[in-house]
Amino acid sequence: MPPVTQARLLQAAGTSRTATTEGVWTNRLPKTRAALVAAAGAAMATGLAAAPAQSAEEPPTLFATYRCGQGEGNQQKLAVTGGHIEFRFKCSGTTVTVYDATVHDTKADGWCVYAQGTFNSTVESNRACPKGDIDSFDWRETDSNRQFTMRLLKD
Repeated sequence: MPPVTQARLLQAAGTSRTATTEGVWTNRLPKTRAALVAAAGAAMATGLAAAPAQSAEEPPTLFATYRCGQGEGNQQKLAVTGGHIEFRFKCSGTTVTVYDATVHDTKADGWCVYAQGTFNSTVESNRACPKGDIDSFDWRETDSNRQFTMRLLKD
């Protein structure tokens, strides 16, 4: 049996994985519990570990990993139905600065939109809601690997 890789798990979970122009991988997770249940069954049938289930009521989550030296200073954007985040980042040694960052709620769907960054620790922006709300944030965090993961979440 071939080794279990992140790409195979994502494929079994029904995700799409796209590389941006800066070489950053973006993963879009399935929206429904049914998609995850089907993916879990397919994963078990092929010998892959199953991803945790997501209820039908939960909104989609989008995330991407950014590395120092790749895309620094360029406007970055992550978007799902109902909201998006825009930001820039720069690095100095192991310090990562996220700046000119905003989170936007674009749909009257009862969900708030926020950003979550994972460095050596995890930080979150304020929630943007209701529709039309825009919240600004800036982070200055340390990451020994000189990279971070940005997530766009709704709650």
